[in-house]
Amino acid sequence: MELLSIGELGRRVGAPASALRYWERAGLLDVAAREGGRRRYSPDAVARVGFIRLCQDAGFGIGEIRALLDEDPLGTDAWKTHAENKLAETRRRIAALEAAASMLEHTLACPAPSLSECTTFTTFITHRATASSTEVAYAGTGGNGEE
Repeated sequence: MELLSIGELGRRVGAPASALRYWERAGLLDVAAREGGRRRYSPDAVARVGFIRLCQDAGFGIGEIRALLDEDPLGTDAWKTHAENKLAETRRRIAALEAAASMLEHTLACPAPSLSECTTFTTFITHRATASSTEVAYAGTGGNGEE
């Protein structure tokens, strides 16, 4: 089996060596073998980097990815639990972003001479000051572009 240098692995996956070293230190990439003091990776590291990136794309943090790899390297039961939780979190974030987009749309279409004179915008501010999340803050505030 031909081992890959850090540079070769980086070229294959399009990642800088610093990212590979970071993932190694974080416990996401298997500690590389050393030949002449240089890191050498198994060809399986290419798929591992793909998994790391896929998880990052889905919103998993480094600690969550490490837990997935430690608890369930084959991607069975623990993966499903983590994926269900991440999906619910992602949907909450999407709702918050949609609510924020509605607020921004309102500010762009608002007929009031200034935002400080816009009752809808001041309601957004009041709700956001007291709400723990944007979807709660903007819900029912009439952020439809009408004053």
